[in-house]
Amino acid sequence: MSYLPIHQEQIDRALEIAMELRIGSIEVERALANGSIKKFLQSLVVTIDTEYVPLSDTRIKELSKLAENHRARIHVLRRVIVDQGRDWNTAIDRGGPDTIRSSIVRNQETALRYLPVSEKIIETDIALLCYFKRCGSLDTAMNWAFQANLIVCNPREIFAAAEQNPDLNMTIGQRPMRVVAPKVSASKNDSMCGVLWQDSRRHVCECKAENIHGSLACWYGFRE
Repeated sequence: MSYLPIHQEQIDRALEIAMELRIGSIEVERALANGSIKKFLQSLVVTIDTEYVPLSDTRIKELSKLAENHRARIHVLRRVIVDQGRDWNTAIDRGGPDTIRSSIVRNQETALRYLPVSEKIIETDIALLCYFKRCGSLDTAMNWAFQANLIVCNPREIFAAAEQNPDLNMTIGQRPMRVVAPKVSASKNDSMCGVLWQDSRRHVCECKAENIHGSLACWYGFRE
């Protein structure tokens, strides 16, 4: 059981409503002190069955060992909550808030290439794979995933991972860095969608498989 995180826009809207009702800081402090706000929030509690099954420590060690055999490494993101049916542009705004409005990834044609796989909300661990000796490619990443019995992440899963791990580039120690949703079958000229971290900025973009061949800053997303 889990929950969807509150977004800043929702907080801002709540504050706007408070001001419209002429509720000031004194009233808010009083509600916090007497517990009335907590009681109100408790009345809204709804749990969502996300069918979460974590990767075990043994499984992660197994994946790490297999990655080392491929001259690669992994980084596991825990409990990524994904709204699989989220509107395409809303998903972009959440994962890559610095994506420009005129970006090609926002086009209807692009959105049609990445239709929702379901309307469910899921919670999953995501294994990110990166090659550290410029020896990796989409083909080698897919080969690793096949041996590891993992499936590719779709773009909405990558966007959710970025939204919930905004400082991932700082955690991993790569600036810039990119996380892409691999394609099961892609030619060199085919594009993959993902998120690019540049310091504190995050952009959703498409990149061609051949352009990230051997990149030390490209991570491929997989899950069980």
